[in-house]
Amino acid sequence: MRVEAWASYRICQLCNKECRSPLSTFRLLNKYLPIPPTDISPANVLCIPCRLIAERCKTDIPPPDMVDRQHPGKFVETVRVFCIEIECADTSCGSRIQIIAPTTRHWNETTLLEDSRSWSVAPSVVCAGEHSPKKPATVLSIKQLRIIWAFFNAAHYSVLGWLACC
Repeated sequence: MRVEAWASYRICQLCNKECRSPLSTFRLLNKYLPIPPTDISPANVLCIPCRLIAERCKTDIPPPDMVDRQHPGKFVETVRVFCIEIECADTSCGSRIQIIAPTTRHWNETTLLEDSRSWSVAPSVVCAGEHSPKKPATVLSIKQLRIIWAFFNAAHYSVLGWLACC
């Protein structure tokens, strides 16, 4: 039986709610966040508690604290990560705006689609053509990012690794 460590972190600067997730879920989310100044544009992240889409990068989210899953306190237990694409407001542009959404276990593609009308968007969230997203948000696609545990055997060494796939 595999026991996984849990990470505690804060993803939203507006509501500042504590999120806790398995370390593998935090790593999956962190994989999609750019590292400035090498990466040019930050990732757009949806905060489920306050419904705000804002730009984030690795430096915006401090390294997580390792906690026991049963540690007391109020927190959002994020165990799923979705990749959502919404439409740009300029109809001639055709660009899509990608959003990463860490969610609780109760969220799925249907609930995210229904909730999309309540999302607010920070002014810095724009498409590749520098246009704001359509309001209310028009969702074009939603895919859950999954963690796939894979075993590799190279030259008699077994390595346990994980891959993200949509």
